[in-house]
Amino acid sequence: MRTWVLTGICAAALCAMGGCASTSEPAPIMTACEGPRPEVCTQDYVPVCGQLDDQRQVTYSNACSACSVAVVEGYTEGACD
Repeated sequence: MRTWVLTGICAAALCAMGGCASTSEPAPIMTACEGPRPEVCTQDYVPVCGQLDDQRQVTYSNACSACSVAVVEGYTEGACD
């Protein structure tokens, strides 16, 4: 199951139907991991929150490290809450 961030007309329609929670922060945008998966990554520390295929979230040291794991669907910038 993938998590998508709605923008524009779709988001406005969803909010009009009462499907939006009021918040001052926009939802983080998930970047999908696509193939081929990396086999070697640098060890820089720029944390990302990886979204696993079972909907759990795990913090990885960087985007490359997150996408090198087969069960990671995508990631958002910053460590997981």
